[in-house]
Amino acid sequence: TLVWTPEPQEGRIIYEREKGCPWPGEGWWGRIESLEPPVLPSPAPACLLNQQVARTLGEAWDDLDSRVVVLTGRARHLHRRILEILHELGLDFLGDDDLICKRGRLDTFEFKTKVIRDIIYGPEGCGITKLHIFEDRDAHVAAFRSQLAPSLITPDRVITTHVHQVFPS
Repeated sequence: TLVWTPEPQEGRIIYEREKGCPWPGEGWWGRIESLEPPVLPSPAPACLLNQQVARTLGEAWDDLDSRVVVLTGRARHLHRRILEILHELGLDFLGDDDLICKRGRLDTFEFKTKVIRDIIYGPEGCGITKLHIFEDRDAHVAAFRSQLAPSLITPDRVITTHVHQVFPS
């Protein structure tokens, strides 16, 4: 997690208290309201930024041998708002192509794994030898380590994979 946003239970309470009406619908992660005031202030406060991940992201961005991609389980139609939030938090070097939002019916882990493989085995991935993944979900950390990392070692190529578990800062 690069930016800590309210979870559904907390966010719905904020929304209903401030708006004076019930949360509009059942979902959370795919709704624009979960990323807008009053749930998420605008501009986004700096305390929401995971400083550890942001620092590493900036260092990787400055390394000309790196390809930086931010993957999110948030739905594709939220891309513009997510990019606005990242820019509000000082990550304005990230552009449209550097943020990839979930689309389709894959769960978040499957989506992220597919994108990573597509990049590594696609035309721009031929020189990739090292991969850093920052993840907050315990199950995803374990799955990236046990399923994805071993699959990136082939007879003609080894991609060293580092999976970093992140926690609220």
